[in-house]
Amino acid sequence: MRYLILFISILFTFPVFSQGLYADFTPKEKNLVFLDNFDNNANRWWLGDNSEAYGAVEKGNYILEWRGKLPIWYSLAGVNFDFSKDFEIEASIKQTNGADGNLFGLIFDKSDNGEYGFIVNGRSESVVYQDIKNENRRFIKDGGEVIPDIKVTYNEYNKLTIRKIGGDIYFFVNEVFLKSGESNGFVSNKIGFEIWYNSRIYIDYLKVSYLKRVENNIVSEPIINKETANKNVKSDVDIDIPAVARQNPDRFALIIGNEDYSSKQKEIKTEINVDFARNDAASFKEYAIKVLGIPEQNITYLLDATLGEMSQGIDKMNKIIKVTDGTADVFFYYAGHGLPDENTKEAYLIPVDVNGTNLNYAINLKSVYSKLTEFPSQRVTVFLDACFSGGARNQGLLSARGVKVKPKEESLKGKLVVFTASSGEQSSLPYKAKNHGLFTYYLLKKLQETKGETTYKELSDYLNKTIKLNSILANDKEQLPQTSTSAEIQNEWMNWKIK
Repeated sequence: MRYLILFISILFTFPVFSQGLYADFTPKEKNLVFLDNFDNNANRWWLGDNSEAYGAVEKGNYILEWRGKLPIWYSLAGVNFDFSKDFEIEASIKQTNGADGNLFGLIFDKSDNGEYGFIVNGRSESVVYQDIKNENRRFIKDGGEVIPDIKVTYNEYNKLTIRKIGGDIYFFVNEVFLKSGESNGFVSNKIGFEIWYNSRIYIDYLKVSYLKRVENNIVSEPIINKETANKNVKSDVDIDIPAVARQNPDRFALIIGNEDYSSKQKEIKTEINVDFARNDAASFKEYAIKVLGIPEQNITYLLDATLGEMSQGIDKMNKIIKVTDGTADVFFYYAGHGLPDENTKEAYLIPVDVNGTNLNYAINLKSVYSKLTEFPSQRVTVFLDACFSGGARNQGLLSARGVKVKPKEESLKGKLVVFTASSGEQSSLPYKAKNHGLFTYYLLKKLQETKGETTYKELSDYLNKTIKLNSILANDKEQLPQTSTSAEIQNEWMNWKIK
């Protein structure tokens, strides 16, 4: 690698093609093939602590610090993907130490023959270059050209995105188009991170996705069957929501409704989708604002969320709890698929772009609890309209294999209360007459009837009683919700009030 950035070189300027917007590819047009959230070091990044460098995987970050004499250093890993296809590389990185003019970013297509580099700094300057053996470095974007809309913030995570489409390559900073250039072809699957001297960076995630354009074909008037039409009918809990709460600036919520799995994964059938999950999340959001008093700007709301979106939402809650110094009152609501690991019995939340056969890319529920309780808070309340046995509202993602597993019960810590839709090997069922999950319907019903004036114990008893009976009446199956708490609050949670 040439360590000195040669700012005096030939500046290559290329035309901006039709791919110059981050939103040109929707989440449905991205097929995730690699993700590292840095919960562990399974991808074997460099770790160590010596006079020149520091590397560690801690709390969902890969941390790199360079103390050596050379201007730039890097850490690499091999990513197993087909780089002849159109693809996207994306990472979220922040610089926490060093001058704001120090560069950091991505290195890719690294081989003995050369490399690409995509680096930025806290002054919103950027450099994109290609090194080819025995040739002068060529710049696609050097530091002398001002891009007014590009903003890189020191000590905050910044998203760097690279897209290879056909024979061209595109670069984005925080979803704003930076520059495009001609790709000379890729020879290596080595991807990593560059860091300038006397700096420290934190990498939140690295992911690679294939890109495939979905054509918007003009179709004839759709045929709507009765079942589809009925999904648009509002139930009693959706039309009479009491607006009774004062807005509480210390309350925050992450609300996720994952319904449509089949659009993201062609190998699964529409029957695998989670009926009414989007409606569940939408109605819970309304109750969060009107009954729980959560300001709308304090709500992170995700429908049909991908792995990246869910991970970023959970990390955002973690950061909110950290910076509010114990004052945050946090609610986490999830409707969608859950699955167990057949070996460890640990429970996972399933993003819409993740297949149930590969839980390496799913969201470990234990890690969610850990993120939500890592820092002190007033309390954290979790509502899970999902089961973790391998069953679901229609069919589980594992139902084709006939798998049902009793998930392991996690030991909770902190001021955490978890309301779960079902127990053991049971499924979390729909309430088709109400266009909701059974658990969510009765959760909303209790909030509606009491206008939020209910204790956690009263809510727990109500859910237990009503769901146990109505699951038999509506679905002819047993469903018994659970309420779990940490030992720390076992003598106080029952008297907490929802509102």
